[in-house]
Amino acid sequence: MAITVNIVGKEFIGGNSGSVAIVVEYSNGNTTITHRYQTGLSEGTAWLADQIVIEKDRLEAIETYYGTIPTGPYTPGSQSAASLAREEYDRKLKLLRHSEGAITLGIIEDTNVDYVALKAWLVLNFETSYVDLF
Repeated sequence: MAITVNIVGKEFIGGNSGSVAIVVEYSNGNTTITHRYQTGLSEGTAWLADQIVIEKDRLEAIETYYGTIPTGPYTPGSQSAASLAREEYDRKLKLLRHSEGAITLGIIEDTNVDYVALKAWLVLNFETSYVDLF
């Protein structure tokens, strides 16, 4: 399930710090996690958006990993090849999303050899069971 993000509060903190605190909730529909971020803007105005994307990606990776953990008796090293392939696909899909962000910002071109190869790998290795990764 996709993680949704809501900014649920903000506070100006005066005094010596002169900063802003922002409260952000991340939810998968079943569980909600709340983070409080604080900035004096020395990081730049895109800092909050960057923090939200990083945390959302982290939580989605945790959720994906959680779904692959079998219950019952466990034998170390028994992770299936299909599970490993899915993890690799998910990792490369996230890399593609970040690459597309770099393209949007004009950092790389959509003809970049690594980007084209990554996209081709994702097309070649797609399985219908991976649809929930998108």
